[in-house]
Amino acid sequence: MDSYEDRMIGAAGDGGAFLSHLPMGESFTVKRVDLLRELTKQCRAAGMAVLVAPEGFGKTALLIQYAEEVRSDPLRGVARIMDARGKSPAELATELAACRLELPQATRPLIAIDDVPPWGEAQAKEVVRVLRAMRSENFEVLLACTPRCRELIALLGDAAKFGSQALRIRPREYASWIRTFSISGDLDVYGLTQGIPMLVAALSVVTQGEGAASTLDACVDGLYRSVWSELEKDAPEALRAAGMMLLMGKGGLGEFDVCGIKLPQAARVRLVHDYPLFGVDPSSHSFSCLGTWDSRRGMRKVVSECMGELPAKAVRALLRRGSAEDAVLLADELLGAAAALEEMGRFPTACALAGQGAYVARIATETTMAAPEALLPVGCQLARYTASLTLGDFKVARAMATELAARALEVEEEVTPSEWAVACALRGIWSTCPGIGLPEVSPRKSGRSTSDAARALRSFSTSLRNLLEGKTNRQKSGEVRASRDSREGPLRDLPSIFAMCAELVREVSLGRDSGIDERDDMLQQALDYLRERRLAPVLMTVRLVISMRRVYAGLPVTDERAFVDAGTMAIRTSDQPLQLLCLLLEGWQYLSMDQVVNAHFRAQQVIKLADRRVPFVREHAQILEKIAYICNTSRVALSEEAELIDLSPASCRPSAAWTTALSLAAVRFDAELSAWMSLHRKEMLDEGIRPAARLALRALGVPAAAIVRLIPEHLQAAFKTGASAEERSERLFEVVGDMERTVVGQLTVRLFGGLKIERNGHVLTSALWRRRKTSVVAARLALAPGAFVPRATLQQELWHGYDYTHARNSLYSTLSALRRALGQTKDGPQYLILQGEGIAFNAEYVVSDVMRFDMLAREVLLKRKGISAPQIIDICLKVEQLYAGPLFVPDGEGGAFFEKMREGYRTKFVDCMLRGVEAALEERDVSSASWMADAALLQAPLREDVVRAAMRVYELAGRRREVVDLYRRHALALKAQDKGMPEPETRALYDRIVDASGTGSSVRADYGR
Repeated sequence: MDSYEDRMIGAAGDGGAFLSHLPMGESFTVKRVDLLRELTKQCRAAGMAVLVAPEGFGKTALLIQYAEEVRSDPLRGVARIMDARGKSPAELATELAACRLELPQATRPLIAIDDVPPWGEAQAKEVVRVLRAMRSENFEVLLACTPRCRELIALLGDAAKFGSQALRIRPREYASWIRTFSISGDLDVYGLTQGIPMLVAALSVVTQGEGAASTLDACVDGLYRSVWSELEKDAPEALRAAGMMLLMGKGGLGEFDVCGIKLPQAARVRLVHDYPLFGVDPSSHSFSCLGTWDSRRGMRKVVSECMGELPAKAVRALLRRGSAEDAVLLADELLGAAAALEEMGRFPTACALAGQGAYVARIATETTMAAPEALLPVGCQLARYTASLTLGDFKVARAMATELAARALEVEEEVTPSEWAVACALRGIWSTCPGIGLPEVSPRKSGRSTSDAARALRSFSTSLRNLLEGKTNRQKSGEVRASRDSREGPLRDLPSIFAMCAELVREVSLGRDSGIDERDDMLQQALDYLRERRLAPVLMTVRLVISMRRVYAGLPVTDERAFVDAGTMAIRTSDQPLQLLCLLLEGWQYLSMDQVVNAHFRAQQVIKLADRRVPFVREHAQILEKIAYICNTSRVALSEEAELIDLSPASCRPSAAWTTALSLAAVRFDAELSAWMSLHRKEMLDEGIRPAARLALRALGVPAAAIVRLIPEHLQAAFKTGASAEERSERLFEVVGDMERTVVGQLTVRLFGGLKIERNGHVLTSALWRRRKTSVVAARLALAPGAFVPRATLQQELWHGYDYTHARNSLYSTLSALRRALGQTKDGPQYLILQGEGIAFNAEYVVSDVMRFDMLAREVLLKRKGISAPQIIDICLKVEQLYAGPLFVPDGEGGAFFEKMREGYRTKFVDCMLRGVEAALEERDVSSASWMADAALLQAPLREDVVRAAMRVYELAGRRREVVDLYRRHALALKAQDKGMPEPETRALYDRIVDASGTGSSVRADYGR
């Protein structure tokens, strides 16, 4: 609201005269009713009040509103507003003396002084003496100033004070502000503005576009620059803390003490009461600055130029808190490569775990190139080591591992136990890679020897190793907690990602068929994050887990190269068990694609290379080989082989039990299969073999039912694929119209049932809409969605009979009024666009009920294939709700075009209703058919096809008496209009219905057909 305050100050002119009547309606500003009531009470009691707040808190607006309240009071009626900006105490005293002579004291006049400058103590005393003298003479005084006027505020101890906290918009005021400025209800108003009036008003132009967002950012930047200037001159003790807040964005006040930043109690109180922009909360000892990271970019540069040591301290505080993402952004923006690497070396694993390994690698390379002979601290070397692991740069990781081994004593002295535990856990994920091992050291610094991050990383390597070795893979309580915590938001750090992968791998090893759920979706969404950060080894591991889950859930693999790429990475890290797992999964993928030969070949490869150290891979490969062979062999050959199977072994491996069972089931040897299952029930029901068994049964097809029947009933679901996903039923009828979600910045034009225009879900009620041509042009453009209407066409339709110059000037002024009525600004969304001689609404921001009606009608009337009867009913019911009444037709010129369009849309609507009635009758949905038939009758009561459709619906509903009434009204209406009798087809349908009802000729005679 600074621009608003500037206008008001400018209107005050030289400080004497002010307009007697100001535009105080809702379209100008928002009246602060509760605040005015409290201000009136305090002024009446103390005789003097002071509004103390930084710029942007609406001091001038409130001062003017209070002056208007006084002027409108019949017992007072006199108020004078003065502008003290740039004036000396003597000049202000002269103007006050003139007021004492001009204004009648008996009415208790108001003297409102805006923008009081920060005078010295002696000057402030002189002004206070004059003000108190005026108060004693029955004058009421209201001052507005910034917190810099400390001397004046201290001297006015007997005056009522209204600080920044009091001037913020209160919760129950938000509704008025939102309506007045057409602010979208989807915006977090308080979160974006913290109740500062200037920023709330700026939300009127906030949309999803970049230009409007930059407008709000510019307002935030301007407020902070103003506050920074005040703090520099008046509160240097709070300046360093304010700089840290601007650099960090949010955090705890306790972090300042660790960084050596002192915040005295007096400075803390000033930040809380005078400068809410920093969001200091004394109860939680935290702060949260306004705006986004980008909106504070300019202020971060100002802080860095004024206090060069603060950026490094802020980066250190962010890393200590665990906000590595913000720390990297801040370091990249304000610190050089060497200084940034030094800070990253204090917390060697933080950046790697946050996915910022590429940044660490870059600054390390730049630092090394700038000083090739310099030896990096061990913390920096460890940071580069962990970053290289996540990037897949194992050559650099080997070099750093060698350096760390040579400096093992320094590692023990400088690296904390938790940091070293994380580095070892990260190395354990790729433990088979040669040359990257870390030395065995015992860090001497105090602290925990492990951390949640280290446990999360170890949980994945342990789960994968247990899967391959066929061991029991149960979750530990700490690992479960890490995985559940990661579900609270998007996966944006490596411990959360690996903890989620560990949980999914454990479910595979336990044979659970949980299907695909939100955890898989979260990992899928994390892939873009990993690609953006170039974390190739992590990316391939996550792709492997996602695709493995899809394979064992019986779903098609959408990432066709997931297993190939993971196998390539396994070769680079010399991880043969993982490579064999990838080959096995490739085989199952081939089997699902009916490439049986390739699946059989992959199974044979795995069986040949796998040994007893990886029983999971070996046994699953044996089942894959058997089912691939069964699918590619004739039944005669399978029968001959089944007759030779030895059923006498009393014990065998689970894979052998299943291969034999599959062979017997494929040729329908049910008796032998039952005996085999009785002998080897334990092996057949083993948890570890269930994933492969499910896929084999799915590939076997109908004969698999013989095996499933022999499995205990409570376990049968565990051996079926594709049945775990919940069925989601779609609603038949989806509400449209007023219940549609409002998009931020969107303009909605409704023409059915009258003209109604909304922005951000609020109806536009500006006085500009009272101009008839403004509404007509808006409606005319809405009837041409996606197309440009030539100026000549508008001039011909709306200013017919006028000369060219007059018509063109009228169109120009109407378009200008339309832009103002729509709230179109230079930085906001452009609702009205011009190209050449054409004019149109911008389809990116403007939608209409006509546009949606056309889309739905096209589906109903033109689409004859690929649409079912229930879908037609659903769409027709939407059309019926959308058609709120006949199309808007203006009075006077231009009405002919709208009349023609009204008839066209009425015809389309009736045709849609008839199509919907036909579909509903096919589905025996009598209630929907009756609803649509009545709607069609309301719009076209004389159309014969509509009358016939309604008669059929009434007959099916058993409402034959209504058929007679309808036919009678129709016949009388035709007769009244001299249109003869109903068509033969209508009469024949009526006769059939009446004869079937048993009323016969007597009824026909009564109603005179």
